Amino acid sequence: MDYDVIVLGGGLLGCAVACTLSGYNLNIAVIEKNFDIAEDMAPFITTFVTDGTDIESEIMYENLKHSHRRLKEESDEANYYYRNEPSVSCYESDEHFREVYERVKRRNIEGVSEITREEALLLTPHIPDSVKHILYHENTGTISPYDQATALGEIASENGVRFRLEETVRKIERTGRDEVSVITDKSKYSCRVVVITAFNDLYLGHEEKRRASRIIPLETMLMEKNFKNDIRTMINVYNSKRQCTSILPTFAGKTVATIESPGKMDYRGVKKAVENVIGPFPAERVDLLTVNTYYDDPVVLKDLLEEEGYINIEAKNHNLPAFLPVIRDTVGELVVSKFKAGVNRDFIFKRRDYYRFRDLYEEGKTDEINEAVKFDERFGKIVCLCSKVTEGEIVNAIRRPLGARTVEGVRRRTGIVFGSCQGSYCMNKVLKILSKELDKKPEEILNDRVNSRLLKARIKEFDEV
Repeated sequence: MDYDVIVLGGGLLGCAVACTLSGYNLNIAVIEKNFDIAEDMAPFITTFVTDGTDIESEIMYENLKHSHRRLKEESDEANYYYRNEPSVSCYESDEHFREVYERVKRRNIEGVSEITREEALLLTPHIPDSVKHILYHENTGTISPYDQATALGEIASENGVRFRLEETVRKIERTGRDEVSVITDKSKYSCRVVVITAFNDLYLGHEEKRRASRIIPLETMLMEKNFKNDIRTMINVYNSKRQCTSILPTFAGKTVATIESPGKMDYRGVKKAVENVIGPFPAERVDLLTVNTYYDDPVVLKDLLEEEGYINIEAKNHNLPAFLPVIRDTVGELVVSKFKAGVNRDFIFKRRDYYRFRDLYEEGKTDEINEAVKFDERFGKIVCLCSKVTEGEIVNAIRRPLGARTVEGVRRRTGIVFGSCQGSYCMNKVLKILSKELDKKPEEILNDRVNSRLLKARIKEFDEV
């Protein structure tokens, strides 16, 4: 048998499950169809970690409550971005506010209180005139799903999990009492347990259509941070139709605004909606405007280990990063009970350390900056001026476990190309570093996947690359 467990999908959920299982004496593989892990995560998005105020389902709230207690400890150990950040929620509807406040009191959610407009203005410089009620939350936070996924993936890799990238699963079938066959476009593997985290209709040779998600478009605007007039506290504004506009800090040192929209909005419409929350701002602050997706389906775990040999996890929910500790525990217990596997005594739940210079600059940690440059002079060479990313950070992103092999991989791990110049200044330098580190010609470097070369051939102007 090739593996004990095969995890299908190398996204946030797949990396998290693989990380948990690598803590036991199991032979594990992750099969991912894309060129890199965590490609289902938007690299610049920071997710709001709720205290449960906005969650209607009692089961979902209980799961969140247990997970929330562990996020701080786990993020510190695994070395991914999570911050406890207070927030304010603003409501235009009296009825909506009453429903939410009754929920807060019924659940006895700590750290939530109603505040006045004057008190709110001390936390954020602008409150829309249409707002009637405001809640202050002490125990909310922000998390980077992409950073969380890559951290857990790196930990899994360093603890022995085999990642098989660029492989698409074609068929899954039970071939024996304790054996399942997984056939991909490149190979065939046997295992005892399959954990399905990717959304498809392959369930052991028959189709079982996944329940359709309620998909809500999210207009997303990424902006340069304004340190004088910008928000100092996260803010969620619910209009009379209960649609939410959120303004959050990102782990990349920027500001992100998301707007629940019944249909596509143009640039002017998005900018106007954001200005309604934070006040007017110049167009030059906007780095990126895109449409993402908001899912609010319940997290469903189907245990068919004894009958079919697999576990299927449906987790189309925007709160997935916050629910992750409970999901990891549940899946781990199911799989380990199947094998009666012992603990991996060599398991280390920690991601390799790294520098993020934009944070060091912002926090004024000159001693750490000087120490890093002294250790490796490449940390003293800025490659991306907009996001303050150094050559040393890019090299580190390439050399890490499951490191970057493409420009997109470097972009996701370091934050290059998200600034106002959109890569016009740094792209050639990134190409040069990738070419050297991967020992490839510049024209062989890919943007994000197979057949996505940036250069067709060498020309005189690129002799220095």
